[in-house]
Amino acid sequence: MDIEDHALLGNKTGATRLGFVALLKFFRQEGRFPQHKNEIPGIVLTFLATQVQVPSEAYLQYAWQGCTIEYHRAQIREALGFRESSVTDGEQMQEFREPLRAASPPIQAMPVPIYKQPAPQPAISKLKPYCINT
Repeated sequence: MDIEDHALLGNKTGATRLGFVALLKFFRQEGRFPQHKNEIPGIVLTFLATQVQVPSEAYLQYAWQGCTIEYHRAQIREALGFRESSVTDGEQMQEFREPLRAASPPIQAMPVPIYKQPAPQPAISKLKPYCINT
């Protein structure tokens, strides 16, 4: 962890401290926040716990729903120069994609090869032949 990371930690303690740094490092690595608590590998959590001097078991108490994690995400986005996407962003993406879509040739479906399979045998052919003793 660098000086900037320690500055972002501020006066956070315990599970909050470890949860925050886990979100921060995950966001820096993946460019997004984890979707669930188990997405961060245990070995990473153990390493981060030693870095911030919090027992790794404290991570289990970090609340993954509610205002604390939302506030932490907002802090991280602001510190790293990101913001949440908006409806306007989506509209701008559509405007950006339209010329690209118009310039590219239409996608044509590839024919799916049909392999010959043996025709199903009638059920009667599976009967055991009747033997007549002579």
